Amino acid sequence: MAILKEFLFSIDKDNPDLKRFGEIKGQKFIVPFLQRTYKWNPSQARQLLEDLQEFAQPSNPKRRYCMQPLAVCKSGDGWEVLDGQQRLTTLLMVHRVLFGWSGIEFAPYQQRYSKEEEYEDSGLTKFLIESNLQDNSIITTNQDIYNMSRVRREIKEWLDTHQECIELLKKLFTPNGKDLLFLWYEVDYEARHKTFENLNTGKIALTNADLIKALLLSESSLGIKDKALIASQFREMEIALEDDKFWYSICPYDSDPTHPRIDFLFNLVAQVNPAIYWANEDSARTSFDYLYYKKDKLQSEWEKVRDTFVRLKDLANSPESYHYMSYLIYFSSSHARKQQRQQHRYKDTTWAVSKALNLYRSYGFDKAIEKMRQLIKDKLSLNGELPDFNNKAQCRRILVLHNVETILSRLKALKKVSPDIKTIDIAFPFELLYAHNWDIEHIASQTDNDLTSANDRQDWLNGFKSDYADEASSLACKIEAFLKAKSTRDKDATFNDLYKDAIVVIEETMKEKGLSPVDDKDDISNLVLLDDHTNRSYHNSLMPRKRRIILFAADEGLNEEKISVAYILPCTLKVFQKSYNRNTKNLGSLEWIQSDAESYKKDIENKLKFYLS
Repeated sequence: MAILKEFLFSIDKDNPDLKRFGEIKGQKFIVPFLQRTYKWNPSQARQLLEDLQEFAQPSNPKRRYCMQPLAVCKSGDGWEVLDGQQRLTTLLMVHRVLFGWSGIEFAPYQQRYSKEEEYEDSGLTKFLIESNLQDNSIITTNQDIYNMSRVRREIKEWLDTHQECIELLKKLFTPNGKDLLFLWYEVDYEARHKTFENLNTGKIALTNADLIKALLLSESSLGIKDKALIASQFREMEIALEDDKFWYSICPYDSDPTHPRIDFLFNLVAQVNPAIYWANEDSARTSFDYLYYKKDKLQSEWEKVRDTFVRLKDLANSPESYHYMSYLIYFSSSHARKQQRQQHRYKDTTWAVSKALNLYRSYGFDKAIEKMRQLIKDKLSLNGELPDFNNKAQCRRILVLHNVETILSRLKALKKVSPDIKTIDIAFPFELLYAHNWDIEHIASQTDNDLTSANDRQDWLNGFKSDYADEASSLACKIEAFLKAKSTRDKDATFNDLYKDAIVVIEETMKEKGLSPVDDKDDISNLVLLDDHTNRSYHNSLMPRKRRIILFAADEGLNEEKISVAYILPCTLKVFQKSYNRNTKNLGSLEWIQSDAESYKKDIENKLKFYLS
């Protein structure tokens, strides 16, 4: 890639110096503020400890453990780190936890951040050499300390469970016949700001975001007013995007180490098509290319990125705009059709967030909310009719929207009676909508069944016997005898017939009690969204057992019946609480009856009146 080769300075890897750990003791290392943040995660730290543990064993014949490259240039009485700060920082934390020291006088080498007087190191040095080692909390002050605190906690926990290794590991840091080595590359001072090539053999590859950060903060970048401010803003945005609620309100797919979340902002400004972005490594740097070609206007381009971030935060922080923007994102994603993420990784899902931003910029905040609702209406194209089970994609969208409008309706009602309440944190959890698979579940059981395994059939029978002991004892005995029969001839067909007979018995019993069974089992009035784990847990149970499982799952679970806690969507919970039907004559029935279904559907129509008109 020509631009990358022009920007990065290549180091000759064939003739590095080798430096033992003892030779860097007492040295002063300076991490410049244009460096990327500390990015190691707990699993990487654990891998390092496991490698050191294996190397330290007396039975291991290896005498050298290479810590991989450390690229530096001379700066005063110390060394400016161009590549290797991840390893230096992690090794310093390992050394400190192993030996339990506190204070710069006990550190094996000094490490501080930036030699720019106007740039604060945001407490990084203090955290590394002076903070309380007994404190295991995860600190969110900034991205560096957040990652450092996670890694340090992992180091402590690993050592706590590997007490037998502690003395062996300590010996690695003292001359004992086995050496910790660094590949030492000394770079000319004048070329230091061009040296951002990855020397870590792919373990922590330079990402598009790393290159953009280097481009923004390099001394060769023209027109940047305040590099320290940009470095601070860059970290602020990275931390904000770690909040899943915010992230999944603007993007339906998660990031990965090659494509960090902050890339999403750069790609929006550069108008990068995700189909190109995810295709290969070079195209993943498209927004870097875009900014590099505009390097004489970097300040204005950065201001576009900041404006995009601030406006997205505004939209995500208001209940109405959060829900409508997030719903548009959901609508545009494969999740609205319940298809696998990986199959749709390359689909362009930025149209919705770009549309929300453009509406905000063009019409102002309040008007943008109205425009988003109208856009949802246009996209749904309901034409006055609700879908049914035969149109699962549209049905899924409607059930999600019903939950969204129900939450917003409740928020409005609460604010009317309690106007002094400044914050009411009730929101639809789009992050969970993407994290789990969600099934469209029939409330009242269909006459067809999907029970194929012996265990599922037995579970269903146990529920049938328990919930309908008086009405269906003879049929239950017949089904039980069938399940115990050794012959498998026509077994599936016979069980299906018996299952249908059970549904008929239940509905006839309801009629005898003056209750009307649901007319159309595939109508939306008999459908809810349920996470697949909870849905599978009741094995197509009948309504009384379904209701029991849902109510316990929505509370604290029930260990003795292996009912796990789950997030139950608001409208699904109201269905199984039977709170839509306010006719007191039906309160004693645990069945889902026609009047329940009609009341539920009426609520859907009322909540979605705007979209149906």
